[in-house]
Amino acid sequence: MRDYNGDQPRGGLSLPFEPAPQRVQIKRGIRILGIDDSPFSRNDAESSLIGVLMRIDGYIEMIEKERIHVDGTDVNDAMERLFFKTGGVARVIMMSGISFAGFNICDIDALHEKIGIPVISIFEQGGSVDRMIDAIEKHLGDDEKVRILRSLRPVEIINGRYLIMANLAGIDPQSAREIITRNTIRGKFPEAIRVADLIGKVAGN
Repeated sequence: MRDYNGDQPRGGLSLPFEPAPQRVQIKRGIRILGIDDSPFSRNDAESSLIGVLMRIDGYIEMIEKERIHVDGTDVNDAMERLFFKTGGVARVIMMSGISFAGFNICDIDALHEKIGIPVISIFEQGGSVDRMIDAIEKHLGDDEKVRILRSLRPVEIINGRYLIMANLAGIDPQSAREIITRNTIRGKFPEAIRVADLIGKVAGN
């Protein structure tokens, strides 16, 4: 695992003096809240956000749903509600990507500070933050969303035979990798976000 500079946004912050997050204690029954959104069309005003509470071994305990606005600013609040609707027992939030329902951008640092547990945002290698920033500047003109994207510092995670990318808040890369690999049954992505994605596709809006 190493800092990934190939997909760094223009003007991204680099703060080597910041203290590294402490190692996370990963117990056998640790619970993960996996989050992904449902498909939507540009004519939709809202989309669904799916939360799946599961143990690290893949045992599903609860599924909840929230609503977020397409290209809105309410995804952090919706994720906080999913956390409490699933009992507030998750010890890690794991999400697919950083952008939901279009350009409803999650501020993972703010989410971590608000809820007090680590946040792992996973995406495939090759995604371009620069293209997202260009689109937001062109169509939305939202400086706060641009700020969040510029602050990201992705790291590479080796998950079995696969290389994936992650943005982390409140957790070190080694602990993130252990959680991801222990929650992966087959393929490159962990069960928490794989199941949330499947449910989102079926549940729709």
